[in-house]
Amino acid sequence: TIAAPPPTPTPTPTPTKTPGGSLYDCPGDSSAVGFSNGLGSAPTGPVRTSWQFNHFTGAVSPDRLRIENYLAYSQPNALTISLAHGGSAYVSRSYDHQHMKCRLSFAVLLGHHFSIGPTSYMVLAQTHIGTPGNTSFGVVSLNLGGSGNLFLQYTDGFDQTHYLYTSGQVSVARWYLLSLREITGSNGSLQVWVNGSDVGSISGIDLGTGPLKYFAVGDEYTPPSDSAEGNLYIDNVAATGSG
Repeated sequence: TIAAPPPTPTPTPTPTKTPGGSLYDCPGDSSAVGFSNGLGSAPTGPVRTSWQFNHFTGAVSPDRLRIENYLAYSQPNALTISLAHGGSAYVSRSYDHQHMKCRLSFAVLLGHHFSIGPTSYMVLAQTHIGTPGNTSFGVVSLNLGGSGNLFLQYTDGFDQTHYLYTSGQVSVARWYLLSLREITGSNGSLQVWVNGSDVGSISGIDLGTGPLKYFAVGDEYTPPSDSAEGNLYIDNVAATGSG
Protein backbone atom coordinates (compact mmCIF):
# COMPACT_ATOMS: atom_id res chain seq x y z
CA THR A 1 0.00 0.00 0.00
CA ILE A 2 1.02 3.61 -0.54
CA ALA A 3 1.19 5.73 2.58
CA ALA A 4 -0.94 8.83 2.64
CA PRO A 5 1.04 12.06 2.18
CA PRO A 6 1.67 14.10 5.34
CA PRO A 7 -0.73 17.01 5.92
CA THR A 8 0.34 20.34 4.50
CA PRO A 9 1.53 22.53 7.38
CA THR A 10 -0.24 25.81 7.99
CA PRO A 11 2.20 28.59 7.05
CA THR A 12 3.14 31.10 9.73
CA PRO A 13 2.41 34.60 8.49
CA THR A 14 5.47 36.80 8.00
CA PRO A 15 5.21 40.20 9.70
CA THR A 16 4.91 43.14 7.38
CA LYS A 17 7.29 46.03 7.69
CA THR A 18 6.46 49.02 9.84
CA PRO A 19 4.43 51.47 7.70
CA GLY A 20 6.85 53.58 5.67
CA GLY A 21 6.78 57.16 4.50
CA SER A 22 5.91 59.97 6.88
CA LEU A 23 4.44 58.18 9.85
CA TYR A 24 2.87 61.27 11.31
CA ASP A 25 0.94 62.67 8.36
CA CYS A 26 -2.78 62.39 7.77
CA PRO A 27 -4.30 64.13 4.77
CA GLY A 28 -5.34 67.67 5.65
CA ASP A 29 -3.36 67.76 8.91
CA SER A 30 -0.58 70.32 9.15
CA SER A 31 -0.06 70.18 12.93
CA ALA A 32 3.51 70.31 14.18
CA VAL A 33 4.99 67.17 15.72
CA GLY A 34 5.38 67.95 19.42
CA PHE A 35 6.39 64.48 20.56
CA SER A 36 8.13 61.80 18.53
CA ASN A 37 9.69 58.59 19.78
CA GLY A 38 10.65 55.97 17.19
CA LEU A 39 12.51 54.00 19.91
CA GLY A 40 15.56 53.83 17.65
CA SER A 41 17.85 55.51 20.18
CA ALA A 42 16.36 53.81 23.24
CA PRO A 43 18.63 51.22 24.86
CA THR A 44 17.31 47.66 24.73
CA GLY A 45 15.94 46.19 27.93
CA PRO A 46 13.53 47.74 30.44
CA VAL A 47 11.72 50.93 29.47
CA ARG A 48 13.37 54.02 30.89
CA THR A 49 11.23 57.05 31.69
CA SER A 50 12.24 60.68 32.13
CA TRP A 51 11.06 64.22 31.53
CA GLN A 52 13.56 64.70 28.74
CA PHE A 53 12.25 65.81 25.36
CA ASN A 54 10.60 62.97 23.40
CA HIS A 55 10.86 60.51 26.30
CA PHE A 56 7.96 58.70 27.95
CA THR A 57 7.25 60.01 31.43
CA GLY A 58 5.42 56.97 32.78
CA ALA A 59 5.43 53.17 32.53
CA VAL A 60 2.85 50.87 34.13
CA SER A 61 3.80 47.22 34.81
CA PRO A 62 7.40 47.73 33.66
CA ASP A 63 8.12 44.01 34.08
CA ARG A 64 5.86 43.43 31.04
CA LEU A 65 7.53 46.14 28.91
CA ARG A 66 10.81 45.76 27.04
CA ILE A 67 12.64 47.57 24.26
CA GLU A 68 13.84 44.87 21.86
CA ASN A 69 15.60 44.85 18.51
CA TYR A 70 15.13 41.29 17.27
CA LEU A 71 11.91 42.16 15.45
CA ALA A 72 13.52 42.48 12.02
CA TYR A 73 10.55 44.19 10.43
CA SER A 74 10.67 47.19 12.77
CA GLN A 75 14.34 48.07 12.87
CA PRO A 76 16.06 49.11 14.92
CA ASN A 77 13.84 48.83 18.01
CA ALA A 78 10.23 48.32 19.09
CA LEU A 79 8.40 48.19 22.40
CA THR A 80 7.34 44.63 23.28
CA ILE A 81 4.38 44.27 25.65
CA SER A 82 3.54 40.84 27.03
CA LEU A 83 -0.07 40.10 27.90
CA ALA A 84 -0.60 38.56 31.31
CA HIS A 85 -4.24 37.40 31.35
CA GLY A 86 -5.54 40.93 31.68
CA GLY A 87 -4.55 44.11 33.45
CA SER A 88 -2.42 47.00 32.24
CA ALA A 89 1.06 47.49 30.78
CA TYR A 90 1.73 50.71 28.88
CA VAL A 91 3.84 53.84 28.45
CA SER A 92 2.54 57.37 28.82
CA ARG A 93 3.46 61.01 28.42
CA SER A 94 2.15 64.23 29.89
CA TYR A 95 2.02 66.89 27.21
CA ASP A 96 4.72 69.57 27.42
CA HIS A 97 2.45 72.03 25.62
CA GLN A 98 -1.28 71.58 25.96
CA HIS A 99 -3.50 72.00 22.90
CA MET A 100 -7.19 71.86 22.03
CA LYS A 101 -6.43 70.06 18.74
CA CYS A 102 -4.22 66.98 19.00
CA ARG A 103 -3.36 63.84 17.11
CA LEU A 104 -1.79 60.72 18.56
CA SER A 105 -0.19 58.27 16.10
CA PHE A 106 1.59 54.98 16.63
CA ALA A 107 2.47 51.79 14.79
CA VAL A 108 1.12 48.54 16.23
CA LEU A 109 1.64 44.86 15.49
CA LEU A 110 -0.19 41.94 17.09
CA GLY A 111 2.17 38.98 17.58
CA HIS A 112 1.51 35.55 16.07
CA HIS A 113 0.03 34.23 19.33
CA PHE A 114 -1.80 37.40 20.35
CA SER A 115 -5.27 36.77 21.78
CA ILE A 116 -7.69 38.59 24.07
CA GLY A 117 -10.71 36.33 23.52
CA PRO A 118 -13.56 36.81 21.03
CA THR A 119 -15.79 38.85 23.35
CA SER A 120 -13.14 40.89 25.15
CA TYR A 121 -11.33 44.13 24.30
CA MET A 122 -8.05 45.98 24.84
CA VAL A 123 -7.55 49.71 25.31
CA LEU A 124 -4.68 50.42 22.89
CA ALA A 125 -4.45 54.15 23.58
CA GLN A 126 -6.05 56.73 25.81
CA THR A 127 -6.08 60.53 26.07
CA HIS A 128 -7.17 62.82 28.93
CA ILE A 129 -7.96 66.51 29.22
CA GLY A 130 -7.24 66.25 32.95
CA THR A 131 -4.86 64.36 35.18
CA PRO A 132 -5.57 60.58 35.05
CA GLY A 133 -7.61 59.50 38.05
CA ASN A 134 -8.76 63.03 38.88
CA THR A 135 -11.35 63.50 36.13
CA SER A 136 -13.58 61.09 34.27
CA PHE A 137 -14.89 63.48 31.60
CA GLY A 138 -12.88 64.11 28.47
CA VAL A 139 -11.34 60.63 28.50
CA VAL A 140 -11.05 59.01 25.04
CA SER A 141 -10.02 55.37 24.56
CA LEU A 142 -9.05 53.71 21.28
CA ASN A 143 -10.08 50.08 21.76
CA LEU A 144 -9.35 46.82 19.99
CA GLY A 145 -12.20 44.29 20.00
CA GLY A 146 -11.78 40.53 20.13
CA SER A 147 -12.41 40.20 16.40
CA GLY A 148 -9.79 42.82 15.50
CA ASN A 149 -12.28 45.68 15.19
CA LEU A 150 -11.40 49.20 16.34
CA PHE A 151 -13.82 51.38 18.29
CA LEU A 152 -13.75 54.48 20.47
CA GLN A 153 -15.11 54.92 23.95
CA TYR A 154 -15.33 58.50 25.18
CA THR A 155 -16.75 60.35 28.17
CA ASP A 156 -18.35 63.71 27.44
CA GLY A 157 -18.41 66.89 29.47
CA PHE A 158 -21.51 65.64 31.30
CA ASP A 159 -19.69 62.46 32.41
CA GLN A 160 -21.73 60.29 30.03
CA THR A 161 -20.06 57.40 28.18
CA HIS A 162 -20.48 56.96 24.42
CA TYR A 163 -19.11 54.62 21.75
CA LEU A 164 -18.06 55.10 18.13
CA TYR A 165 -17.68 51.89 16.10
CA THR A 166 -15.37 52.20 13.11
CA SER A 167 -14.70 50.16 9.97
CA GLY A 168 -11.07 49.73 11.01
CA GLN A 169 -9.71 46.21 11.43
CA VAL A 170 -6.31 44.86 12.46
CA SER A 171 -4.98 41.30 12.26
CA VAL A 172 -1.92 39.47 13.56
CA ALA A 173 1.57 39.69 12.03
CA ARG A 174 0.95 42.97 10.21
CA TRP A 175 2.02 46.48 11.14
CA TYR A 176 -0.64 49.18 11.16
CA LEU A 177 -0.36 52.92 11.65
CA LEU A 178 -3.18 54.08 13.92
CA SER A 179 -4.04 57.75 14.44
CA LEU A 180 -6.52 59.37 16.80
CA ARG A 181 -7.38 62.96 15.90
CA GLU A 182 -9.18 64.91 18.60
CA ILE A 183 -10.59 68.40 19.11
CA THR A 184 -11.72 69.12 22.66
CA GLY A 185 -14.34 71.58 23.88
CA SER A 186 -18.12 71.85 23.64
CA ASN A 187 -18.03 71.43 19.85
CA GLY A 188 -15.42 68.71 19.72
CA SER A 189 -14.71 65.92 17.28
CA LEU A 190 -12.95 62.56 17.02
CA GLN A 191 -11.46 60.73 14.03
CA VAL A 192 -9.73 57.38 13.72
CA TRP A 193 -7.31 56.70 10.86
CA VAL A 194 -5.72 53.40 9.84
CA ASN A 195 -2.77 53.52 7.45
CA GLY A 196 -3.77 56.97 6.25
CA SER A 197 -7.49 56.24 5.72
CA ASP A 198 -10.35 57.68 7.77
CA VAL A 199 -12.26 54.70 9.23
CA GLY A 200 -14.60 56.52 11.59
CA SER A 201 -15.41 60.01 12.82
CA ILE A 202 -17.89 62.03 14.83
CA SER A 203 -18.27 65.79 15.32
CA GLY A 204 -20.38 68.23 17.33
CA ILE A 205 -19.71 66.42 20.63
CA ASP A 206 -18.92 67.87 24.04
CA LEU A 207 -15.56 66.50 25.19
CA GLY A 208 -15.24 68.88 28.11
CA THR A 209 -13.43 72.18 28.34
CA GLY A 210 -9.69 72.29 28.57
CA PRO A 211 -6.71 71.11 26.53
CA LEU A 212 -5.35 67.60 26.31
CA LYS A 213 -2.80 66.90 29.02
CA TYR A 214 -1.88 63.21 28.73
CA PHE A 215 -1.75 60.15 26.50
CA ALA A 216 -1.01 56.46 27.00
CA VAL A 217 -0.13 53.74 24.46
CA GLY A 218 0.11 49.95 24.81
CA ASP A 219 -2.06 47.57 26.80
CA GLU A 220 -3.72 50.38 28.73
CA TYR A 221 -6.30 47.91 30.01
CA THR A 222 -7.57 44.42 29.18
CA PRO A 223 -10.26 42.78 31.34
CA PRO A 224 -8.98 39.75 33.30
CA SER A 225 -9.17 36.61 31.13
CA ASP A 226 -7.21 33.41 30.63
CA SER A 227 -7.51 34.11 26.88
CA ALA A 228 -5.38 37.28 27.09
CA GLU A 229 -1.93 36.11 26.02
CA GLY A 230 0.85 36.69 23.51
CA ASN A 231 2.71 39.87 22.62
CA LEU A 232 1.82 43.34 21.38
CA TYR A 233 4.42 45.54 19.64
CA ILE A 234 4.44 49.35 19.53
CA ASP A 235 6.70 51.67 17.51
CA ASN A 236 6.93 55.22 16.12
CA VAL A 237 4.80 57.04 18.68
CA ALA A 238 4.09 60.67 17.81
CA ALA A 239 1.79 63.40 19.08
CA THR A 240 0.96 66.69 17.36
CA GLY A 241 -0.90 69.70 18.62
CA SER A 242 -2.29 73.08 17.71
CA GLY A 243 -4.84 75.54 18.97
